[in-house]
Amino acid sequence: MTHDNGARLLSADEVVEAFRRELERQRKPQHTVRAYVGDVRSFRAHFEGEGGSLFPGGVRSDDVRGYLSALKAKPATLHRRRAGLVSFFRWAVSAKHCSESPVEGLDAVRLAPLRPTQRRALGAKEKKRFLATVKEHGTLRDQAVCELLLATAIREDELVHVRLEDVELGEHSGSVRVQGQGSRKRTIPLHRSVRRALSSWLAARPVLGPFLFPGRYGGALATSSIRRLVDKYERRSGVAGITPHVLRHTTLTELARRKGHDIALVAAYAGHAKPATTALYLQPTQQDMEAAADSLMED
Repeated sequence: MTHDNGARLLSADEVVEAFRRELERQRKPQHTVRAYVGDVRSFRAHFEGEGGSLFPGGVRSDDVRGYLSALKAKPATLHRRRAGLVSFFRWAVSAKHCSESPVEGLDAVRLAPLRPTQRRALGAKEKKRFLATVKEHGTLRDQAVCELLLATAIREDELVHVRLEDVELGEHSGSVRVQGQGSRKRTIPLHRSVRRALSSWLAARPVLGPFLFPGRYGGALATSSIRRLVDKYERRSGVAGITPHVLRHTTLTELARRKGHDIALVAAYAGHAKPATTALYLQPTQQDMEAAADSLMED
């Protein structure tokens, strides 16, 4: 497993075991140790079952929110579960297994279940406006990052670990190899516009490290840098609510619903372990509901 800051790599199981040892070192009561470790394992199972990867460094606030909402438990139980995750992620940040806690600021009692219509996907005009803004104002690197996010539905924690050797570009075809959850790998074809953006970036890219988008010292770029990059062009474009995950969701929604591709193909494209996860992209968005309501007034 990997994370943003280059600390010694541990598998997810090793990280959880290290957390357990830390609780014991702090002389926490055994029932607390069992409860907190159980909370972490329960969350990890949910996270990976939903297609998440690179635990714990790849966990985002929406992942925790979705987990707590899915529990449908009493407030006291939600508080207990949240307390276990707060303890774990505070330790994980201090131990440099992730860069920031995704739990801070989430109030378990106020979490409402996430409805399918709350899963944000950009409309065609919003997508076009966002990309036009990146092309007009963005550096070659930023253009390549945003084109790749939208063309492949790659997760940001997968994107930052793409190496030069993982990219193949030709005049009429191209692909990128992606290391997903666990040992699963997938190869995603690249269409012409993203091949063009990557070729321009590679021609200007500094000779620094093995990664397609290197950080300052040649290591993997931090996922927080990808989020800040997308935030920058979200503000410039005036299209609210754009995140790397929204770009991923936009592409998968387009493949599954607007283009009507087979769900197994979309699951392979997304790197989902379970097609049931991909089925979420067949659910109607809020925009779909509004369009349906408007259609009732049409002759």
